[in-house]
Amino acid sequence: MTESYIIFGALETLTYLGVGCFVAVWLWRELVVDGLRQDFFNLRAELFDLAMKGELSFSDPAYSRLRTHLNMGIRFAHQISFIQLIFALFAGTRPAANKEFRVLAAWEEDVRVLPEQTQERLFKIRSGITFAIGKSLALGSPLLVTLLILFAVVSVCRLAITSVLANFVKLIPGIELLEAQAVLTESSDELSGEGGKRLAFT
Repeated sequence: MTESYIIFGALETLTYLGVGCFVAVWLWRELVVDGLRQDFFNLRAELFDLAMKGELSFSDPAYSRLRTHLNMGIRFAHQISFIQLIFALFAGTRPAANKEFRVLAAWEEDVRVLPEQTQERLFKIRSGITFAIGKSLALGSPLLVTLLILFAVVSVCRLAITSVLANFVKLIPGIELLEAQAVLTESSDELSGEGGKRLAFT
């Protein structure tokens, strides 16, 4: 009886943990998608402000195409995932993917005819779209989240070690003297080499 209770309790605990993990991942995924949509909304508002200020027309292809791109991102934000990225990488090698590349190239051509300042702001919005998608992929994938945490830890440790070494080196006496001796030795070698050459020519 005791062993049965232990097994039943372990299975019950694992079940609760599994359900809890599933709910936590699902809720986290929803938060990531909502954050991505909000980023798209903010970028679309920034694009709208450019047109309102008269920096480009609402009928300009550079405006309409980028706005359509943002609207599609808002609509299908829930479909953007690490798995879709893998499929996109494979699809990018197929001829059908040339259509998407041509659309982006056509938008860039439309932007190039606008004033330089407007170009910079439009390309900044376009870069913001890329960053928002990348952030969503990184935060929405457990694997990428783990890699992101490891990268952050390694970066912080590297900066900390560099700072500690820099301060430690300052405490070592005679470092500047060794550096000066090395410079003097190199200078002496160069002078000796030049003197040898002069003797050879004479």
